[in-house]
Amino acid sequence: MPVLKRLFVFLTPYWKTLLLSAVLLIGRAGMELVPPLFQRAIVDGVIGEGDLTRLGPLVAGLVVVYAVQQGVNAADMFIRHALGERFILDLRVRIYAYLQRLSLSFFERTSTGELMSRVTNDVNALEHFVTHGSALTAVDLLRLGGGAVILFVLDWRLALLVL
Repeated sequence: MPVLKRLFVFLTPYWKTLLLSAVLLIGRAGMELVPPLFQRAIVDGVIGEGDLTRLGPLVAGLVVVYAVQQGVNAADMFIRHALGERFILDLRVRIYAYLQRLSLSFFERTSTGELMSRVTNDVNALEHFVTHGSALTAVDLLRLGGGAVILFVLDWRLALLVL
């Protein structure tokens, strides 16, 4: 946990961008829960009852939902990757400044390749965590919770059986 605290200290200058990304993530997770409701209406209402007059509006609504979902996904990915690049820049500048303060004996004991590999790989791993790991985990948790809520609303007995 101390490592995560230090990571969040580095991310505090970007709290507005992180907040916007969180809002987009919530929207993204919510949008992913809507298509099954349209599909249910198409299968049960249109195909099951043979009422083809409702098919056009339902398919159009589904297309709109998918289009909005892709727009939210694109905006979220753009914002998270821009954040990741700024985060990497700041982190590399701090690491460079720290390395400049180290003594010459440290550089005599440590090989250049090891030092460069460590800096490059660790910074890239942190960037991947900031842009992908935390976001995907949050979306999956929101999707799981939202799916469970929808399942309970639609049929609580089936939800209890599944869970």
